Amino acid sequence: YILATAALFAMSALAPVAADDGTAGKFTELRAREYREMLRLHENGMHSRSRIVFESMAKESAMTDPEGYAILSDVIMNIPAYEYRMDMFMNENPHSVLIPQILYRYALNLFDAQKYMEAGDLLDRVSPPEIDRSQVDEYLFKKAYCELENGDIDRALLRFIELEKRPVSDYTAPAKYSIAYIYYERKAFFDALGWFEKAALDRRFEENANYFIMECRFMLKDYEYVTRHGEKMYKSVSEDRKPHLARIISESWLVLGNAEEARRYYELTANVSDDPKSRIDWFYSGSVLYAVGDYKGAIESFNNMEFRTDSIGQVANYQLGYSYVQTKNKVAAIQAFKDASSSMFDPVISEDAYFNWAKLAFDINNDPSVFQTYIKRYSDREKDDKIYSYMAVAALHNHDYAGAVDAYGMIDELDDDMRNNYMKANYLR
Repeated sequence: YILATAALFAMSALAPVAADDGTAGKFTELRAREYREMLRLHENGMHSRSRIVFESMAKESAMTDPEGYAILSDVIMNIPAYEYRMDMFMNENPHSVLIPQILYRYALNLFDAQKYMEAGDLLDRVSPPEIDRSQVDEYLFKKAYCELENGDIDRALLRFIELEKRPVSDYTAPAKYSIAYIYYERKAFFDALGWFEKAALDRRFEENANYFIMECRFMLKDYEYVTRHGEKMYKSVSEDRKPHLARIISESWLVLGNAEEARRYYELTANVSDDPKSRIDWFYSGSVLYAVGDYKGAIESFNNMEFRTDSIGQVANYQLGYSYVQTKNKVAAIQAFKDASSSMFDPVISEDAYFNWAKLAFDINNDPSVFQTYIKRYSDREKDDKIYSYMAVAALHNHDYAGAVDAYGMIDELDDDMRNNYMKANYLR
C-alpha cells in the first residue's frame, strides 16, 4: 500500500504536461486509476495483462516502479531470457524496494528447476521482513529444503522445526514430513516414527508417511505390527515399493516363527528385478528355505554367498552344515560346521557347531581328536560324560574295544547300561 501510494504521487509529479485545454489533470487521474488497477491485477496473479500496462507506464513516465513490476511479472511467469532485464534493473536501481521480491521469485524459479545451490544463495539475500507475510512459510520451507539438498542437514532440521511451530499453513505438513525423513535417514527410527505419524494426518503425505511408518516399526523390531498391517498395505502400495515391503513382511514372519508365511512373502520378491542378488539376499533366501525344510534350496542359496566369514556367514555355515546332514552329505557337513565353529560372533553357535564337527569327524573318520579339543575348550562335566559315552558306544559298534574301555574310563559315574557295556568291552578286549 505504501509503495503504491508513493508511486501515485510520483506519477502525478512526472506526468506529461498537456496544452492549456484542461486535459492534463484528467490524464494523470486516469493513469493513476489504471496503475491502481494493475496493482490489483498483479496481486491477484493476472501478470500477463498487468505486465503490458506496467511496461507502457514505464516508457511514458520513466518511473522505476512500473518497470520493476513489469520485470517482476516476467520473473513470476518465467518468461525466457528475463534474467538479462532483471540484472540490468537491479544494477541501475540497487535501492528499489522491489529487488527482494524479484530475488525471491527468481529463487523460486531456480528451486523448481532443482538448482538448489543457486536458489539457496539467493534466498540468503532475502529476509522474511522484505517479502509479503503470506510468503514467509514458503520462504522458510524452501530455504530449509535447499539447505537439506546442499548437505547442511542440521540447519535444515532446525528451520523445519521452526516452521512446524508456526501457525498452521500449507507448509506445516511438508515440514513434519521433512523432519521425519531426516530422522529416518539418520536411523533415529523412534523419532522418525513420531513425525511420520504426524505427517500422515495430511492427505498429501498419508501414503508415503504410512509406508515409512511400516519401515520404522520394522527397524524398531515391532514385527507384530508389520505382520498385522502388512497384507493391507501390500495391496495398496505402488509396484516399485512392493518388493521391499514384501521382504520386511517376510522377515517379520520368520522372526515370529511362521516360516510358511515368510516363504510366501519372500516368493513375492523373487524375479522382480534383473539385478543380481546380493549376498544378503542369498543369505535370507537360504534362511527361509532352511526354515521350511527345503534343504537342497538352502544349500544352493548359502553356497551362492560370496563369502561366509562375518556374523551372518557364521549362521549360514551352521545352517548349511545341518542342511548337508539332512541331505546325507556328511562329508560336506564336516567342513560347514568347522567353518561355523571357527567364528566367534555368536558363541552359542560356535560351541554347537564345534560339537557337530566333532561328532561327524568321529562318525566318519573315527577321529576322537576333535572331541578331545572340544572338551578342553568347552569343559562341562555333564556334557563331557555324554560325549565319552557316545564315543564308547561308537567304539563298541566299530569293534574298537580298547577305545571303548578308555572312553568309559573317563566317566566318573557309570549308569547300569554304561556299566554293562564297560564290562562287555573289557571282556571282548
